[in-house]
Amino acid sequence: MNVAFDANFLLLVLKPDRPYESAPGQPIPLCKERIEHLIASLSQEKARILIPAPAFSEVLVHDDKKVNEWTAALQSLTRFEVGDFDRRAAIELAIQTRKLMSAGDKRGGGTESWQKIRLDRQIAAIAKVNQCERLYSNDKGLVSFANAIGITTTRVEDLPIPASAQQMAINLGEGKENGGQQTDPSEQ
Repeated sequence: MNVAFDANFLLLVLKPDRPYESAPGQPIPLCKERIEHLIASLSQEKARILIPAPAFSEVLVHDDKKVNEWTAALQSLTRFEVGDFDRRAAIELAIQTRKLMSAGDKRGGGTESWQKIRLDRQIAAIAKVNQCERLYSNDKGLVSFANAIGITTTRVEDLPIPASAQQMAINLGEGKENGGQQTDPSEQ
């Protein structure tokens, strides 16, 4: 099985304690645990995890002091591979863009800048020509285009919460009453 990660998913792998929100002010609960569980599951399935080169570049822009460290980390993870925007991906992207243009909307309904749309499409085209069955991304434009060209997508908040993390959340929630408000033990 082949899957692809976008820049945000890769950042969550490289910086697991990084907070992540599905929308401003809406943190995703147990994000780190979800990502760790995903990586463990994909490793157990012997899945190939593709990082499209444009997504890898986006990640490296985040911290110039970490370029060597993150590059080495990716090389040490046997299931991870950087996928290039090569001739096959260029042809795939041209075919898909031509379809949209002939339908009268080369943006495909996207509202982002043309540069962002092109970058997202490169990522999806790389995933498609590398036969990725799934793309992990929370980027609406990327998800929309990937789905349009036949790639299933999964967002962070849709990842399953591992049983061990669910149990920990239940244990942490014990002793809470009154609609989730912490009660003062001295009042009991």
